[in-house]
Amino acid sequence: MIQDFQLAKTLYRAIAKKYNHKNENDWLKFTESKDFEQFKNILPKKPWIYYSKKNVLKRRKRMDKTKFNQKVQEGKIIIGGLGNPQGVRITKVTKNKVWYQ
Repeated sequence: MIQDFQLAKTLYRAIAKKYNHKNENDWLKFTESKDFEQFKNILPKKPWIYYSKKNVLKRRKRMDKTKFNQKVQEGKIIIGGLGNPQGVRITKVTKNKVWYQ
């Protein structure tokens, strides 16, 4: 799926112009047709749900958590401060706790 809405919007507009879509009902009929097969893995069937603010924030949060955990495993994330100028290596992160050395 295309994550960037601006890129997806240009593709949606091109499809709407080519197939003469006027509203959501035309789009839903198009998703059930054979013409949609080429876009099946690129565009969601219900973009007004997929690109809603709530769902976008949910995906972004999930993505940020995986990137964060990946950096933790590589040892790139360090907690430092006035009490610990050298920093502490984070070893594991869960929903409520952070383990460090």
